[in-house]
Amino acid sequence: MTHTVTDVDGTDLSALDLNELRTYRQGLIDEEVTVSYWRRVVQARLDLLDVQCDEQEHVALPDLIEALGGQEGTERRPTLLRAPAEQPPAISPELGALWLQPLHLHDPSQVAEVRRDSGRAEARLSARRHVLFALFEEATTELVRRYACEPEAALELLPDR
Repeated sequence: MTHTVTDVDGTDLSALDLNELRTYRQGLIDEEVTVSYWRRVVQARLDLLDVQCDEQEHVALPDLIEALGGQEGTERRPTLLRAPAEQPPAISPELGALWLQPLHLHDPSQVAEVRRDSGRAEARLSARRHVLFALFEEATTELVRRYACEPEAALELLPDR
């Protein structure tokens, strides 16, 4: 049984058996990896658009490094960050359409439109990520509750010796 946020949101986690709960929680982690990957890609695009908006023909390498540099976020929550598999996660039709939008950097109205649409996409991805974190915390709390009531259930996860 696989779950996604849309089909489980609001479901009573206590109604899932232990294996379903573990699968559900892993599904949340996998979905968060995908959402975070595309969120970072969209954020990088926004950073590049910001650098390019000064109407330069080419972005200078120092400007590019600064735009894409490792600025730390202010978020306090630890990220469930894993590197995606060899292939990047599948792109949603919405993000695919965003990438197919024509972009002529010398047309300020077009740059503004792409920037606006990219900003909206980033906001939706961020909101989805927050939902995933909340659901992950709920699933983890439920797992901890069950393991506290039945500690031997946690032993199933250990490799056979």
